[in-house]
Amino acid sequence: MINKNIIKWEKQGDKPWKHTIVERDKISILKLEWNDCKMTIINVYIPNLKSNKAKIIKKLRDHLETQPEENNLLVIGDFNFITDEQNRFPSHADDSNLTNRWNELEIHNELVDGWRATHPNERQFTHAQVDNLERIDRIYITKTFLGSCLEWTIESNWELSDYQITTVRITKHNTPYIDKGLWKLNEDIIK
Repeated sequence: MINKNIIKWEKQGDKPWKHTIVERDKISILKLEWNDCKMTIINVYIPNLKSNKAKIIKKLRDHLETQPEENNLLVIGDFNFITDEQNRFPSHADDSNLTNRWNELEIHNELVDGWRATHPNERQFTHAQVDNLERIDRIYITKTFLGSCLEWTIESNWELSDYQITTVRITKHNTPYIDKGLWKLNEDIIK
């Protein structure tokens, strides 16, 4: 969810964002400006088939290599693989070639798994099957932008799907941290 009141509008009628589909149903990019900050959000769906996973990671890597360096980049989505055994119960690794390709993309673009960075020892999962639990839905963010991200959670999906939702609250860069973040109205008093 994006607060439309803080998106930079140039003039009436102009869109303050640009949406690009890189690979239909697999990679979609939203570029926008808010609070005098440019941000790129890449939504990724990596299919279950191993050969398709490698193709989508390569397509994403190739696309990112053609773009100017992004300081405020988020890569979000359903990755259908794990990069850390801590993200699966019972624990076991995914294909090492696949995770190595992803790790190279992470390092090259200075990305970090935001939820894992703020919950290094916690085990929560976004997807449950009969015989295992996995955290395959993740939000990666550039290391320089991580300080603007608060309240990383994995929460109920309100029965919309069989997945839990990974969320983060993004604040204006250099906003001072006050206790649990910015003040907001207690939602219970308006119900």
